[in-house]
Amino acid sequence: MKNQWVLAVGAGLFLLISAHLVSAVAEEELGLIPADTPPPQPAWSDEVDFLDLRIAYGRRKDFGTRCESGPKLRDIQQAYTDENHAQVLALTEKCLAQCPVHIASHLFRAISSREVGQNEQGQTHARWFEGLIQSILNSGDGKTAETAYETISVEEEYETLNYLGLRPIGQALMGQIDVFTVEDEEGNESTVYFNPSWHFIRMFDMFNISGRSEAAGGEE
Repeated sequence: MKNQWVLAVGAGLFLLISAHLVSAVAEEELGLIPADTPPPQPAWSDEVDFLDLRIAYGRRKDFGTRCESGPKLRDIQQAYTDENHAQVLALTEKCLAQCPVHIASHLFRAISSREVGQNEQGQTHARWFEGLIQSILNSGDGKTAETAYETISVEEEYETLNYLGLRPIGQALMGQIDVFTVEDEEGNESTVYFNPSWHFIRMFDMFNISGRSEAAGGEE
């Protein structure tokens, strides 16, 4: 888990540094939702289109503060490691109130709920975890750049690899496609492709990029 966290941070920095290599999008075409627009907040018992909900949050200008704060996840992981399930439940409740599409929080909340005997709550968040993951897996097969899994964040890429039982051992950027070299439990290596398009769009907006970058030479 620790090694994967380090790789996740490194991948995020790599994507940030490499943004200037990607053709930028005019601000009016970004399609981002202002932070002062209330986000969708479905009840946990609702029937949800998980893809639509993920995109609704991925498009938000305040996605970073809502869904990508590293310390939140580290605190949850530490509480789980310490078997402090009450703390896990408290932290995940707070995280999911801001970002109901945070996959890891649903997983930790499902497990800790069951550990303290709250089985119905555990089943609910297991359903959300599975629904969110499947909405990523149904977006492609991850075998080529053209059929890459579509994600709204770098963290979703790592959650998907964890779900598939794959350990990332290398990462590269190919245009806007994130390419992972991975290893399964038997040591077999393969390549998995992700398209974190909303991650890049939020970056373009953050740096107010428009037109073509000089580094790309104005070419497609």
